[in-house]
Amino acid sequence: MKIRIAYKILFLCSIGLIPACKKMDDVHRQFLDMGETIYVSKADSVLARGGNQRIEISWPLISDPKISSYKIFWNNGRDSIEGPIYKTSGNDTVRVLLDNMQEGIQYFDIYMFDKNGHSSIKSSVHGVVYGPIYQSSLLSRTYTSIKRTGNDVEIQWVPASDDLVSVWVKYTDTNNQLVDHIIAGKENLSLLQNVLAEGEITYRSGFLPDSTALDTIYTSFVPINLK
Repeated sequence: MKIRIAYKILFLCSIGLIPACKKMDDVHRQFLDMGETIYVSKADSVLARGGNQRIEISWPLISDPKISSYKIFWNNGRDSIEGPIYKTSGNDTVRVLLDNMQEGIQYFDIYMFDKNGHSSIKSSVHGVVYGPIYQSSLLSRTYTSIKRTGNDVEIQWVPASDDLVSVWVKYTDTNNQLVDHIIAGKENLSLLQNVLAEGEITYRSGFLPDSTALDTIYTSFVPINLK
């Protein structure tokens, strides 16, 4: 019974007695007239790594041979950058570094193109740009004691938070040479050797805002008071 009904509908369509069939055919014909749709693979697994007033957008380059360029939009589409894409025989990654970026959360839309201008669908990612506002919120690492033994100075630091990655110490040694001494963030006891008795010791603290951040952000140099 169902088979006979189906054949009857097909027959009525063939002789034009059901207008909907003609409408469906018209729509189908319009798509045919538009030509074949070209699909370009989109950027996938996009990563945004924030830095000091800059940010890097990256994504692995897939094997679609049609891809030849990209375009990235941000600031609600008011700003953009584009560039070529070159595929090698290895595992390639597209990396786009944007400088002079406004501090705060930034949103990006990425499109891929072939050589004829056919576009992929949009890929989106957001990331955080750091700058003076973030830097002003940082506090220099503190210490509990400083002890001089001869020409050496021992500093006992207060245990640091996880985002403090280094302390940069500067001083003049007994040969009147400027010394840059880098202390790891997890180091709680530091020994500065051959410190000039009349010289000044200054230091600043370096923070990594997140595990993927591009840059270490430093506080201003502050003096260490030798007594």
